[in-house]
Amino acid sequence: LAALQEPELTWKAAGRYGIKYGHFVLKGPLWVDFEEEEPERKRGEHQDDFELRHSVWKGQKGNWFPIRIRAVHPSMVLLDPWSKQPPVVVELSSRYAGDLGLLTRRKGQRREGVEVYLAGENPYKVVEIVEYWSAFWHVLKLRDGQVLYVEENEPGFVPFCHAYGEFGGLPSDGSQQNPKYMAQGMLQPILDLLKLESQELVTRANMIEVAGWPQAGTTKDTAATGQILDRDGLLPGLEADYWYRKTPDFPRHLFESEKLNKAAIEEATFPLSMAGYHDVGVRTVGQTAIYMEAGDKRFGGLRHNTNHLLTIVCQRILQLVDMSGEKVTAEAYSIGPDEIQHDYNISATFETVDPVLKMQQDREARENFKLGLHSAETTRQVLRTEDESGEKKRLLDEEVDKRPEVHEFLVRQAMKEKGLGELVKEIEAKESAEAKAAVDAERKAAWD
Repeated sequence: LAALQEPELTWKAAGRYGIKYGHFVLKGPLWVDFEEEEPERKRGEHQDDFELRHSVWKGQKGNWFPIRIRAVHPSMVLLDPWSKQPPVVVELSSRYAGDLGLLTRRKGQRREGVEVYLAGENPYKVVEIVEYWSAFWHVLKLRDGQVLYVEENEPGFVPFCHAYGEFGGLPSDGSQQNPKYMAQGMLQPILDLLKLESQELVTRANMIEVAGWPQAGTTKDTAATGQILDRDGLLPGLEADYWYRKTPDFPRHLFESEKLNKAAIEEATFPLSMAGYHDVGVRTVGQTAIYMEAGDKRFGGLRHNTNHLLTIVCQRILQLVDMSGEKVTAEAYSIGPDEIQHDYNISATFETVDPVLKMQQDREARENFKLGLHSAETTRQVLRTEDESGEKKRLLDEEVDKRPEVHEFLVRQAMKEKGLGELVKEIEAKESAEAKAAVDAERKAAWD
């Protein structure tokens, strides 16, 4: 949910940067407080109007999610290229003048030494800024040199982490420890091949144009002939007076080179089937799965690095929530300091689920459960049941509801809710009379 607060899908953008540039940077998590002040009743304002404004404010505050994560363009961040969690970061960015003015005013209300930025007449003017981050301090300044504020970095960590796409590598002789060799996109090694393919595509288009629209010739006056053709008139003279220039015989290999280039591009990148194209000669689901899995391995390094950064971000989110002292709710799931208890150890991954393989694993898990080889919890884990603790509680609740006395009580409660309270009283009175009669009968039999 933290990533969805940004207009660009954070992890999608991170993967795109990793593939295009071979390097991706994540900024976050950042804790963003709900800044709207609690409304106060205005003079002469009706109580109902004030309660409506206050309820709107309360609802907005309750729906506010304070954590933010975003993918930053690698060219806008200066950091240690050899540290996944750099100790110092310099970020270049921009803000609207109005937003920057509001930010500095709010900072100035809480602490001294803040230079309030004056937005001027145009609140949407783009202002270039620089931010410095360390484990202890955060500085925001204009690019022209004016420092707007310096504040303590309360979480105690630099909210940046980065990794490479694993498509590049340092020179084999180790003579140049330059990160540019690591930040290589997937297409970097085949740029010349892509240019060649583009040139050949233009060449083939020109050949088709020459073959489809050959140049015409005539022994007559070309100007007069052109005027007649423009008027769709009849051409004078004999058929031999007009002709089309002969189309040259193009070598066959010019058309076959397209297949060779595409094959070379696929070998260097990934199969086109991963993009939804049908591979010629691939007819079965098994063959498709084999090609998809083989192509997916090309992104193995990028995926491992992405999963590790995800783990780092999740650990920091737990730390922020623990330090805030507040519960955070995301899509009906809540977590707070009571659940965290200063333990930030967590592992998170993005998983790609193959539907065919998933169906087979689910079937095997159910069979193993029936044979007693797996527990119910292990089976639910294979079936990817979310919220295991909640699932256990729901199962226990169902067992409680199945007990006859509990079921009877719930039925009578439901009858009362439907307005059948008098009928419930009659049933209870009848049951009480029957129970009393049974007790009296037992006593009489005992005396006899």
